[in-house]
Amino acid sequence: IPDEININIYKFINSLIINFIYREEFLRD
Repeated sequence: IPDEININIYKFINSLIINFIYREEFLRD
């Protein structure tokens, strides 16, 4: 089911981006 795979990829990439932004914000303090 390609749609499910795409959703999983999107969630994975989204989590990576969120983690990266959070880390950048955290190190800024």
